[in-house]
Amino acid sequence: MRYLRLLLLVCALNRTDFLAPVAAQQLMWERAALHASGAGTEVLSGITLLGTTRFLIAGAYPPAQPTSGCRPSFRSFAQLFTIGGSLQREQLGRGLSNGEFDINAALSSAGWLSGRGYQCQPGSITALQRPYVQRLTAACDTLPGWWLAPPPLRNTVTAVLAQGLRLLAVGMAVTAVSYQVLTLTCSDTSGRVRWQRTYSHTPALDYATNLVATPRGGYLLNGQSESFSRFGYDHYLIETDSGGLLRRQRLFQPLGPAFINANVYNNNSNLLALPNAGGYLLAGTADSIAGGITKNIAYVVRLDTALNVVWTYRHPPALAGTLVTSDYAYRIRLLPNGTVGVMLSDVRQAGTPTVYIAQLNVATGQRVAFYALSSNTQSAVIPLDWQWVGVGTVLLCGKSLASGVTNVQGYVARYDFRGTPLAATQPAAALATDGASLWAFPTPATGRATVQVSGLGHRAGRLELLDGLGRVVRSQPVAADGDQPVDLGGLAAGLYVACLLDASGRRLGGCKLLVAP
Repeated sequence: MRYLRLLLLVCALNRTDFLAPVAAQQLMWERAALHASGAGTEVLSGITLLGTTRFLIAGAYPPAQPTSGCRPSFRSFAQLFTIGGSLQREQLGRGLSNGEFDINAALSSAGWLSGRGYQCQPGSITALQRPYVQRLTAACDTLPGWWLAPPPLRNTVTAVLAQGLRLLAVGMAVTAVSYQVLTLTCSDTSGRVRWQRTYSHTPALDYATNLVATPRGGYLLNGQSESFSRFGYDHYLIETDSGGLLRRQRLFQPLGPAFINANVYNNNSNLLALPNAGGYLLAGTADSIAGGITKNIAYVVRLDTALNVVWTYRHPPALAGTLVTSDYAYRIRLLPNGTVGVMLSDVRQAGTPTVYIAQLNVATGQRVAFYALSSNTQSAVIPLDWQWVGVGTVLLCGKSLASGVTNVQGYVARYDFRGTPLAATQPAAALATDGASLWAFPTPATGRATVQVSGLGHRAGRLELLDGLGRVVRSQPVAADGDQPVDLGGLAAGLYVACLLDASGRRLGGCKLLVAP
């Protein structure tokens, strides 16, 4: 019984909103620092599946820098892997700016690379950004690409949508100082640009993330726009017809007026169109400014085809305690069983990121399953893309940081979900809590830790610390909310779970605590 309790509590992971058991999935293989090139930031930005046996990844890395001249600091690359983690081939960026100046921002499911390249001005050391697209074949060949626009001060592409011989690219451009607009460019697959539209409102500082086709034959662009009246960003949705002409636009705050910077943290949160004109799903991250406390909250929103909010899932669902939290939402994917999965990362005070996949009911937004992904070699992993593979596993790519290493590394890994399939098997009510929450710090800790209790009020309770076998290794009374010191003397290094119970022994909340050697 104690062991079962531990399994249920581990999934709390410093919060009380869990609805189904969680366990770290089996790491089958991982690769980091694909281009170990000294200080800098290497990143893998996208995955394209080639059936169930191979896949492509795209990214960029910082090559050795020349001492003079117009040389921006990243070079794009693409790699072909087997599903077992064997690198088959690599192709460095070529065809645009001699391949030296390009950053792959996205890799579409059809094998189209998109991103920003740099064009040097004659007689100058200044490089101007230009958006580009380039085809990546299943053999990892990069075919000749093309620029999508003249070089303004800043111009980039963040996502590509392929429709037969038509290629749509969404991005943004700076047209004047502090004035940035969204762009939608239509070209054919031979490089001929057919039209380009810009969308803005005044004043505007707009960022694009992605686009999808709409049931009416047009396009829906997703991004964010700064509200100068409150110095933050709101979601910015634009619907167009098939020629890119504006049908409607909407600014909205997914989590209400107490949250700013919606969706601004990464361009890898994304937008999905549901089948059968069922509306749209989008993911993002926002800041809470309530009470002067900054907390990053990840969210998923379902919209109907009129762009009205149907439901909103927030992670975590409640702001509790005073410790800084950082929860980020990345890619969302429709899963084989008809639910939606969202990849998340979580950072607690003095902690390192933990990567999760949350599974949501598309109709209600209720979370029905939760899974943790852990690296064996990296101290921190930031996911940028993931794919559900038909053989019951997940591929993840992004960037990572190893212990004692200062440069950010590219990262790709595969996790096995076959032992715990993505399916809801336990009713949410069976695992409900009554609102109390725990926060443990520091973690890892040695000798002594503090567990902060909130939501208990003045009820009498008990704090228990469980080891990996579910055994109670520490137990002490709790009389009210506040900081509870916990003696760790004599405990072996490892992961423990702090559990709060009421006077009758009913569980009220839980959190994890790592004891250092």
